[in-house]
Amino acid sequence: MDFKVLFVHPLDSGLKAYVKVDEKIYYITFQTKKSSAEFTVYSESEKDKLLKHSKLRQELLSKFMLFLKQHKEDIKVGIYIDESPEAFNKIFKLNKLKKISSGSLDVEFSILDDQYTITNLIVMRRKNNIFIDDSRAYFKHINENCFCENIKHNHGIDNFEHCLVLIEHLDTILKWIQGEYKNKYITNNASNIIQFPTN
Repeated sequence: MDFKVLFVHPLDSGLKAYVKVDEKIYYITFQTKKSSAEFTVYSESEKDKLLKHSKLRQELLSKFMLFLKQHKEDIKVGIYIDESPEAFNKIFKLNKLKKISSGSLDVEFSILDDQYTITNLIVMRRKNNIFIDDSRAYFKHINENCFCENIKHNHGIDNFEHCLVLIEHLDTILKWIQGEYKNKYITNNASNIIQFPTN
């Protein structure tokens, strides 16, 4: 079985995940109810067909539980994002990618249904390589009920305006933004890009 976890995201009382098994996408939900826990597995390619008591379901859940155990450090603020084009295409949606006259970049996007913005990114180019400087950027969730607010509240973080989801997964998100920027602007005359000397 060729098994790969593409995405893990928390729910109010559990989690949801997208996994790839032998070129097919499945999604898993995990809900805790009082003293019990319940996994549900759906096949995306078969019109969200529910997988019940099958050998595939058992293998899939076994591998998924092993993944959760082995990748605790990669699941930051409850989220894991695989850095692959298939994961990026599945979970990210670009709403706005705008160059500002100052040379900065504003991005508005969603991760599934959650909306985010990153403003004041600086794009730098050396030959065909693109670099994004986030040192002056501002990271914000548009949805006021972003679950990171509960994390802040539970840990007494009152004076931190940035979104924890964006902060914790910044490298992965910037990698995706870099690809989107190349797709949109790299063939155009990049007048707002800082050019480094080549020697």
